[in-house]
Amino acid sequence: MAVTGLAIMWLAQPGFLPNLSPDRLRFLLVLWCLCPLLSALPQELIFRSLFLQRYAGLFSGEAQAHLM
Repeated sequence: MAVTGLAIMWLAQPGFLPNLSPDRLRFLLVLWCLCPLLSALPQELIFRSLFLQRYAGLFSGEAQAHLM
């Protein structure tokens, strides 16, 4: 997947690859670390509560709903 992404970027923006400086790589590392915490985790918490409210009638109890 990474090779495909790099190939697409190389074809779309030929000057992209030489611009992978250590500063940009550090920024990518920060993004990779913060994205799950700042995006995926809040979405999971919000949509889990919405899911449980909407489909609560389908489960016999709260414990079963949390296991699904």
